[in-house]
Amino acid sequence: MAGASSSSGGSRKYDVFINFRGEDTRRCFVCHLYQALKQKALDTFIDSEELRKGDDLSELLQVIQHSRLSIVVFSKNYASSTWCLKELVQILECMDRQRQIVVPIFYEVDPSDCRKLMGSFAEAFAKYEPDSQANIEEVESWKAGLTRATGLSGWVSKNYEDDFKFIESIVEDILKKLIHISASKTDGLVGMDSHINKIDSLLEMGMDDFRIVGIWGMGGIGKSTIARAVYDKISPHLNISAFLIIILKVKDGRTLVGGLNIMRERLGKKKIILVLDDVDNLDQIETLIGKKPSFGGGSRIIITTRDKKLLAGFLIYKPKLFTTEKALELFSQYAFRTNKNSVCYNAISRRAVEYAHGLPLALKVLGALLDNRAIQEWEYELEKIKKNPITFLDNNIGRVLWASYDGLDECQKNIFLDIACFFKTKYRDFVTKFHESCGFFPHNGLRVLVERSLVTVSICGELEMHDLIQEC
Repeated sequence: MAGASSSSGGSRKYDVFINFRGEDTRRCFVCHLYQALKQKALDTFIDSEELRKGDDLSELLQVIQHSRLSIVVFSKNYASSTWCLKELVQILECMDRQRQIVVPIFYEVDPSDCRKLMGSFAEAFAKYEPDSQANIEEVESWKAGLTRATGLSGWVSKNYEDDFKFIESIVEDILKKLIHISASKTDGLVGMDSHINKIDSLLEMGMDDFRIVGIWGMGGIGKSTIARAVYDKISPHLNISAFLIIILKVKDGRTLVGGLNIMRERLGKKKIILVLDDVDNLDQIETLIGKKPSFGGGSRIIITTRDKKLLAGFLIYKPKLFTTEKALELFSQYAFRTNKNSVCYNAISRRAVEYAHGLPLALKVLGALLDNRAIQEWEYELEKIKKNPITFLDNNIGRVLWASYDGLDECQKNIFLDIACFFKTKYRDFVTKFHESCGFFPHNGLRVLVERSLVTVSICGELEMHDLIQEC
């Protein structure tokens, strides 16, 4: 059976790698364990029988290196396979170097037999005597590996009445371990814990209702990143999960829909987590989940969009721009990837951060632009951006920020440009009367601009616009 498709996130391609003796467990225990892990949406690798025909183990060893957790299934004839033993040594090396989690399972064998090389394990190692083809040092590494692996906290089949309960307990434990890893991955994402906590309060995963939560905000604020972090945290708990990036469109704006009706039918009443990322029209939502979604109780759908009106009737979370300190933290991650930050860069770093105005995408792009450059070069680049920002934005932030603008009609574009050029900080009532005299339908136009996150209205009624949007 081939491994599952790769998962996202760095160099880790699989959630779980299963190391096992095929003739003992492939068609019974391991097969059922593999299916149970897949049911929890865990990308799990088990090798095919064809893969073991030959002497080249390199492919399997690479898979181990790209897995987050390894399960080692010790069985009666485990030690008679040099492949199993070589994989075990590699797994333990990954545990040391990459902090990979290792979970030993003792299937119908006594853990002490593995650890002390008794019974079938003693018989297997008797074949690896000096006169055999096995390398003495390699055999010693196998023995050391068995001793070490069997000393780890694991699972013993003899403690359970049947395989079903045994597998159920193992999968639950693995989920908890992987969720802990996923939670720790958000440590490097500035401000992510706060975002996750606030969205958690809207999702209320403990409730058995069906719920849709929208993440709404301007381009570059980090909507997709937040949605991915929430998804990674929640998805292992549900039957089925999917993260869909809405990019399949044809010229007339219709979403490509092949196979989606079949997908919805198969999902039926199952409890799911689904993310629709970067949605820009209602047809996309209705095409993907239907006008009247019928997913199982406890299901959650997260929608990210720049257009607030698409989230009418749903709970909405709007990420805020970074404070100066958070902005500096994110900027520094990108500006000082090559060289460590030094005191002499503090003042100019604050200048750069001020220009980005707390927008995560702008901070990342600016940081990457200035990485590994001398202060004089920073001065030059910032001055160039200040004088001609559109040159800087064309191939970087501009594509994201202008996406909201592209969907406006001509009246709405005229209102937007007037605000950008003349009416920023002016009162809404004044601007509305002006555009009424021009025949631009400002009541509708301003509403659309606010919904698209291109313009905001202060508590005092003043029209505001992010500087980066204005300079585009």
